[in-house]
Amino acid sequence: MKRLLPIFLLLAVAWGQTSTPPSAQSQSLPADQESVRKAKALIDQMTQALGGQAYLNVQDSSQEGRTYSFHHGQPNSLGVLYWRFSKFPDKERIEFTKKRDVVYVYNGNKGYEITFKGTAPQDEKTLTEYLRRREYSLEWVLRRWLNDPGVALFYEGAAAGRAGDHHERPQPGGHDLYRSQHSPAYKKKLFLARSCR
Repeated sequence: MKRLLPIFLLLAVAWGQTSTPPSAQSQSLPADQESVRKAKALIDQMTQALGGQAYLNVQDSSQEGRTYSFHHGQPNSLGVLYWRFSKFPDKERIEFTKKRDVVYVYNGNKGYEITFKGTAPQDEKTLTEYLRRREYSLEWVLRRWLNDPGVALFYEGAAAGRAGDHHERPQPGGHDLYRSQHSPAYKKKLFLARSCR
């Protein structure tokens, strides 16, 4: 009998943790559905503003411009010319300087640096940072995460003029906060400016 008592206690505790009272489930469901509906509506509205299906179906793109480095929120260089060529989902080539003599090539999860010294694999730290930025980029979120059935969407309401931690710097004029949770390890917050609607 003494051996059965711990087993019954463990079963009772396990059963108590897995079952949720029906009243709690029914009360939270409408609020969750409304949050999901608002989040999806905002994402659809944002996607339409970007070009809708034409934006989502772009397979290759090119950009040119000037890139700057920053320190404590202030530019600390005169900028460098760059040319960027990308082919969705995971091919990218970035050329720097007027002579285009510094080149970074990304193909899948591999990265290469091309300079006057030749071609070399990119160092692990820089490649890991690039892959993380790519995975959290707006293009990746809209094209990949939102199509994944395991993604949860949440509308967190208007957050006018409020900034969370130092990584979240919304612009004045109000915005809505949308959060996507791909898994406990992957979260994405988007601040959508109301003036862009």
